[in-house]
Amino acid sequence: MRLLIVNANSLTRMMLERILSQEDAEGIFTCNSDENFRRVLDECDADMVLICARKGYYGAHHLTKEFLKEGRFNDVVVMTESDSFYGTKSFAALGNVRFLTQTFSKHDIEVLLNTHRRRNRAMPLTDNTVNPFADRVRSLIMKKNFSKMYAELDNLRNDICSAFLTSEADTMEQLNGVCEIVLSMMGCTDEILRKKYMEKFSFERNVLRDKFRTQFALFDMFNEVYKQRCIQKHPQFSKLFDYIDKNIYKEMTLADAAEACGVSQSYLSRELKESYGIGFNTYIQIAKVFLAKKSFYYNDDKIIDVAFQLSYNEPSYFCKVFKRIEGVTPTILKNEMMETREHVFA
Repeated sequence: MRLLIVNANSLTRMMLERILSQEDAEGIFTCNSDENFRRVLDECDADMVLICARKGYYGAHHLTKEFLKEGRFNDVVVMTESDSFYGTKSFAALGNVRFLTQTFSKHDIEVLLNTHRRRNRAMPLTDNTVNPFADRVRSLIMKKNFSKMYAELDNLRNDICSAFLTSEADTMEQLNGVCEIVLSMMGCTDEILRKKYMEKFSFERNVLRDKFRTQFALFDMFNEVYKQRCIQKHPQFSKLFDYIDKNIYKEMTLADAAEACGVSQSYLSRELKESYGIGFNTYIQIAKVFLAKKSFYYNDDKIIDVAFQLSYNEPSYFCKVFKRIEGVTPTILKNEMMETREHVFA
């Protein structure tokens, strides 16, 4: 679920971002004094608009009236400094407008979201609800937990591959819709860059016929989205991901990563956990296990060789890390991969 939030101050924005992330909802923040305000409105596909009324109510009253007149949003909520008669009276002629006091709580936001969901439960399906994968992908991104996302990849992959066997055309169209959602969540508006990402995230038929290649494609997509959303919040972290890309086959430490990024270890650890829900070492382990799976599948590399390639000096420790992340040993998964390869490429 997406909310367009207009004219929120920094404190309100911080509180809303924290609450919405816990509710699998996303806030799109803008201000009517911003130069790109109209562009944000034109490109926005929010389910609800929340207008923050500042001192006096004229600005919020004008915006609310404009939105309702244009028919852009069916669900408009106005955040007032109080629930006074004056605030309510200002909007009385505008129809079905709901109110939220400035001193809101997490429960108040939950009520708003749940009321909207109940209202729209009986409505005709929209593009997003017709698409069985759109909300799942958005939710896995909004939860900001890379480890849980990774654990869910098997289920998501299986459902996509099953849907593809039933209807190739519908599944391809749905996955194109997922790519559009992902680009939106990355804030990617440049047409050239959008085209490149669409090509990078594309799920072709030969990929969808293979469950492991489908899983690899999904991981690449989620990994890029998490990375770009993190960089948007912390531009200096672009150096962090450059460092990881260049050194993924080497042994990496938090201290080295922080130095490459130009920040303190504590800051890097704290902010990375805020964006990913996991620590630096866990993220590196997941990234290395993913590379190991690709080496098993595409190259039929030996487990011991892959362990050494990824700077695990003790193959037994690599197998321990692999099993903790994948739930099975490298031997079991590799055998399954080889059986799949024989079937796919037969």
